[in-house]
Amino acid sequence: MPLMIEMGTFNRLPHLRFLKLEGSNLQEFRERLDLTSLTFLSIAKNQLTHFPTNFPSTMIKIYLQNNKLAGEIKLESTAFPFINTLFLGGNDLTSLDLDLPTLQILDLERAINLDVLNQNLNVPALNSLDIGETIIPDLTLISRFPNLITLIMDDLPNNVVTPKSITKGTFVNNNKLEVIDLTSNVLDCCGLQGLTELSRKQAISISGKCQNAFRKLEFNLTTMLDIATTYYTAAQ
Repeated sequence: MPLMIEMGTFNRLPHLRFLKLEGSNLQEFRERLDLTSLTFLSIAKNQLTHFPTNFPSTMIKIYLQNNKLAGEIKLESTAFPFINTLFLGGNDLTSLDLDLPTLQILDLERAINLDVLNQNLNVPALNSLDIGETIIPDLTLISRFPNLITLIMDDLPNNVVTPKSITKGTFVNNNKLEVIDLTSNVLDCCGLQGLTELSRKQAISISGKCQNAFRKLEFNLTTMLDIATTYYTAAQ
């Protein structure tokens, strides 16, 4: 049976800081949430079709992945001055406008209709980004996020630019990267110049079981990078 959170539901809980309603078949969130202590809210895996507009300004972590959100989401720092974690993956988003200078973790995994790197994102503090199973026509736009430490790009669709075409200079502004996850992508040694360039100049963990572009064989990505680095170095 569909669940709706009506106005006044949490009026008597002024000290509530943590609220989790995952997988509750929630279709509508009408509660204004006059909870001045609330910092964590997870309403993931529900049936919400619109981003709730009634969050308190105290929010730090919001989890809304795997709902039925569609269209555009626009969030500003005036409404979320302290937010550092936002999960929006698994929704049918087409446009994202974020002006959130404090945001550090952004999860857009399986936002399959969203050109994730080509959105209006003012997120200078962002250090962790999950864009697995999304559209990435131009991976060089990752340079817009110079403070990234962790980048997850697992299982990218084959009908868009994939990591096999990570070219030299792709990560030219991402000197803080420590982790890249490329699990379940089609890769070959000839198209890894951007990764070899990165792995040569900074300590970084690049992981994932990846398939060769021509044969359905799994390779250890670290081994592939070692081979690619040999060719890349010899060609210089």
